[in-house]
Amino acid sequence: EILAALELINQRPLKIHHQQTAIERFRACSD
Repeated sequence: EILAALELINQRPLKIHHQQTAIERFRACSD
């Protein structure tokens, strides 16, 4: 259970970073 919790914590920043990069790419394309 502890390992599963750590995996969730480690995955969250990756998802947030992926969303930020996607937004940056969208802005770059819109410009």
